[in-house]
Amino acid sequence: MSVKKEGNYNVNISNGHCNQNGNKLFVKVNPLPAVPTISRNQQTLTSTPALHYQWYKDGILIPGATAQSYTPSANAKYKVVVADNNGCANSSADYNYTLTGV
Repeated sequence: MSVKKEGNYNVNISNGHCNQNGNKLFVKVNPLPAVPTISRNQQTLTSTPALHYQWYKDGILIPGATAQSYTPSANAKYKVVVADNNGCANSSADYNYTLTGV
């Protein structure tokens, strides 16, 4: 069962032999976090504020890149996925990153 609206739902559980137990269940639907945007200051990319972050390079998770800011070491497309404490997540658009000279 999938729900998109908060409210009370009847839930019936069957053991496969027509024996059912029914209960009402309140389902709360949490909103997604705001879509993050990425800004750049010199070589560092920074996400808009959120509770949890995960950075990706060319669609592949970057292990340990879980801070609000990330400094890439290669030209690529980067994105950040932000999440809240309910496990709801949202993703930024890809950011085309090109290293610049110092």
